[in-house]
Amino acid sequence: MSTFRVAELTPDAFVDAITEQDSTWTNWTLGTLLDSRTLDEQGDFRWLPKERFLTGVFKDNELIIILVKIEGDFTWIIAHPRHVSLSKNDTEHGLATLATSFPSILAQEATITPIILSKFDIVMGPASLVEPFVRAWISHVASRYDIHLKLSDYNLGLEVSYATLNTIPSPSSAFSPENHEIHRAREEHIQEIVPLYKKFREEATNSTASDEEALQFLRQALDSKHLWFVYYKDADYKNVPRTVSGFLSLGRETPRTIAIRNVFVSPTLRKKGIAEAFVRAITRFYLGAKPPGLDLEGTELIHPKDEICLNVNNPSAKRLYIRCGFQFGGDQMDSVTGKQRWHPTPVFGVEVAEKQ
Repeated sequence: MSTFRVAELTPDAFVDAITEQDSTWTNWTLGTLLDSRTLDEQGDFRWLPKERFLTGVFKDNELIIILVKIEGDFTWIIAHPRHVSLSKNDTEHGLATLATSFPSILAQEATITPIILSKFDIVMGPASLVEPFVRAWISHVASRYDIHLKLSDYNLGLEVSYATLNTIPSPSSAFSPENHEIHRAREEHIQEIVPLYKKFREEATNSTASDEEALQFLRQALDSKHLWFVYYKDADYKNVPRTVSGFLSLGRETPRTIAIRNVFVSPTLRKKGIAEAFVRAITRFYLGAKPPGLDLEGTELIHPKDEICLNVNNPSAKRLYIRCGFQFGGDQMDSVTGKQRWHPTPVFGVEVAEKQ
């Protein structure tokens, strides 16, 4: 009979356990962890001083479920390696084992209280894991500690997919360098991108960002070389001063994957194909294909990625990404590769219920 156990992992141990299974399905967990490193003066990576919860569920000696939270990130992430095909029995036993062990992981030797348990506030992951775990967690806490949790009003439905060299479209003259000029950002471009980032925050999250918050985000992306911008050139562009038309940021870079995090085009320049040209070029670049319209001066991609991944909850954005080679829609399984092409990724909020 198989045994299920939960282990807390160090950052290095987590990387060792997951890297072999590096794919879109573990990009959120592994990529988020790797984003919490920095380069020192000698050019070596070191872990930033952040609180990290890195939890693995093992069936015998096989890692089957991962639960991760990095200080500063808005959500916990639950996932499983792509190669793991979880049966209903494995899912139930694995999640029950995780729910039973999780209070002590949260408490870190402190007394279990509602305040401690409220650290687990938002969680995202594949539908096959996230809701069953939340239900198991709520049930266990009620029966073991007589503390009642409930789903909060925070509920978001995302979809995750990826593009590869085999799925991206061929270059098109409609997205030629004559119309779009794309550059990796440098320090001198930051101030011009700040207003676009603030507008992005306003539209995407219905919140405002100060100049300082915008600069902090953009400089982090700049330092990791994950910030790009685009100039749009219309028929009269020679007579018009060039301004940044949009920006694109990436993150969660792993040895085999990288995620497109934000794509934004100035509202006055939409429906001109800028976003599609931008995504097509950046996707081709990180996959190691030659991208038209990209200024590659001083830019070198040492290790092309196997998959470029992203998540969406906007139908029009999803249609854009499908045109760029991302595999949303249709059958979840690829009949040629046998790999899952996309999956729904709900986000749930959990909170302590008020006593009746």
